[in-house]
Amino acid sequence: MDRARSPYRSFFRGMTVFALLLAAALLLAAASLERGRVRAALGILLAAAAALLAWSGVLAALLLRARRLRTEGAEAGRRDRFSFLTDILNEEHDLGYSRQEMALKVLEAQAQMDSLQSQINPHFLYNTLESIRSKALLHDEEEIATMTETLARLFRYNISRNGAEASILDELENVKNYIRIQNYRFRDKFTLRLELEDLGDLPGNYMVPVLTLQPIVENAIHHGLEPKIGPGTILIRGFRTQSKLILQIRDDGVGIPPKKLDGLRARLLHPGAAEDEGREEEKSSRRGAGIALKNVHQRLQLFFGPDYGLEITSAAGAGTQIELCMPASSESGGTDHAKRAV
Repeated sequence: MDRARSPYRSFFRGMTVFALLLAAALLLAAASLERGRVRAALGILLAAAAALLAWSGVLAALLLRARRLRTEGAEAGRRDRFSFLTDILNEEHDLGYSRQEMALKVLEAQAQMDSLQSQINPHFLYNTLESIRSKALLHDEEEIATMTETLARLFRYNISRNGAEASILDELENVKNYIRIQNYRFRDKFTLRLELEDLGDLPGNYMVPVLTLQPIVENAIHHGLEPKIGPGTILIRGFRTQSKLILQIRDDGVGIPPKKLDGLRARLLHPGAAEDEGREEEKSSRRGAGIALKNVHQRLQLFFGPDYGLEITSAAGAGTQIELCMPASSESGGTDHAKRAV
């Protein structure tokens, strides 16, 4: 029984360590601000923002994976390293706990989550960022003040919003803030273009999983535009067919070599079979806090169904295009929820 319960302890121990590290980073930023070291404080907060984006993506992937496993009745006897999360979600528990014991475990888990959430106090974070912004304005550092305000918007989108869904319009605003932050770092190297006229008012009503667009744009910057000499452009284009909504995210970066492109496509089409083969390559090639394309693809399929997701096209030296395929909206302007898998 102790062995069965160990995943719970490992999971929450990891979350506790992360929360303590983030709290330490915020305190260090506050201390730097108190000493008048505005740029140092901003650098620490940028690093904390990157870590928080990565961790939020990991948690979203784990919970969606657990939700999918719970609904797969045909595979009820299958367990993997994420099964302890389905134990929390399931009404019946297969580790021998009674209903009363399971209810107690859920309450304990909720208590630990509440404790972790209290350690990452959003109001403390926002107040710190506002203090940095005020100090910057007092010293006529308008660029630092604007950067801090943009960073606060990124934090609010990733920490304070409720639910796992967001409109395409909200996702686009988050992408704009992300690119503004990157342009401070790379001296306005990146340009974002939007061609969404064919969608009309749909972006404000159509719901997608939170953090669908920003990880793809982040991937385009890190792997396509950063290595490119000179400026780079990211184009987000949207249109509808009779049955589908298509969003294309295209960059004019260095592109993807054919062998690597084949590997990426294989991991999207057959994630289980290619997982072990691609794990070491992903670890060696991952930069920053980007959420893998495979993660976004799987979340879209969990959200809309197996007929939807990502498609990748690329040519070395010519750039890369990621196409998001989703169900067309209903006549009422909302998403066709009946086609969702969950």
